[in-house]
Amino acid sequence: MEAPLLHSSLQPILRLPTELLQEIFTEYTRNTCKPLSEPDLSPSISYDATNSPFTLAQVCSRWHNVALSFPNLWSTITISNPRTQAHLSHTILWLKRSAGQPLDLTILAVDSDSFDFYAAEQVLTVCASFSHLWKTVSLKLSATLLMPLHRALRTSLPCDMLEDIHLHFNRHLGALGMWLNPVIYGLWSIFYSSPSLHSVHWTTRILDCSFRGAPSTQLESITLNPVDLVSVAYTLYLISQFPNLRHLHAKVMKQTSYEYPPSIVFRVQLLTTLHLESKFPISPLLAHITLPALVDLSLVSHGETEPLIGVPAVFGGFLRRSQCYIEKFVYYDPLASEQHLQEMFTLPELRSLKYFDFTGTVSDETALLFSQRHVSPRT
Repeated sequence: MEAPLLHSSLQPILRLPTELLQEIFTEYTRNTCKPLSEPDLSPSISYDATNSPFTLAQVCSRWHNVALSFPNLWSTITISNPRTQAHLSHTILWLKRSAGQPLDLTILAVDSDSFDFYAAEQVLTVCASFSHLWKTVSLKLSATLLMPLHRALRTSLPCDMLEDIHLHFNRHLGALGMWLNPVIYGLWSIFYSSPSLHSVHWTTRILDCSFRGAPSTQLESITLNPVDLVSVAYTLYLISQFPNLRHLHAKVMKQTSYEYPPSIVFRVQLLTTLHLESKFPISPLLAHITLPALVDLSLVSHGETEPLIGVPAVFGGFLRRSQCYIEKFVYYDPLASEQHLQEMFTLPELRSLKYFDFTGTVSDETALLFSQRHVSPRT
């Protein structure tokens, strides 16, 4: 029995310095948190993940001690549709082991077969008691949980560490909408009070309640994805309200009912990333913005009758006016003509392009044009 024990003690992994072992543990657990875009509706918390710190702590006594004494391992937690007392207990244990570290928190508690309102309410209340440590938070919740969340946060410490917030509720509000408007506004007011906040995700049907009171000079990144609410005119209005905006991701899914006069052009000096998805032509948007710092542009069409850039000359005018150096360009528009693609891609303002992603079918002539510009489109 002594020989195998001696052999194990000589294994290189067991002789690593604690600091290096902590780095390995951090990399191992990095993918524990699942994005809300790919939710797992089965009841679980991070404890159930195969790359959980609990797994590391069970390997040997040294790994157990290193894992439990390294709070960073416990500062990221994902909770999905909690149902049992064990889920609550594990959540409390996880939060305690984070030992005051800034928290990256994801909670998914939506209307489904496994949804348990009371269990979710308890977990939300416990997590809210650590709100002063929230750093990056994604909350995808049943609308019935908004009021308990608001009540819990009102009696908790301020979210002064909060940098990035994503609040989404998954059910049409109907008659509840009128009663929940103050609650939604109250939640966003709490989040907006953070002096560290710079990134928000607005994915709600009650957009005005989310937008009202937002710190206009503080926000640098906005993701705008409310269903059927955002028009070109509304997107322009938002751009005009945030002078320090650097990243904008927006879905434009509503027909524009108002057009700005041609003389009005909004200049956003710092915006480097513009990602737009739209059911309608975005030429009216491009005609009214100037983005001198733009380097990353993504234009994706969801339209069925009109091309995304209805007037190609407007796109060229936008680039000339901005005098930007776009390095990455993602473009998807099944209705774009071959001539349109060639005219657009030969614009001198796109000479700085390093990456071009076009999803669709092109002729050999257009493919040759792409290759001559030393970029490789995905077709």
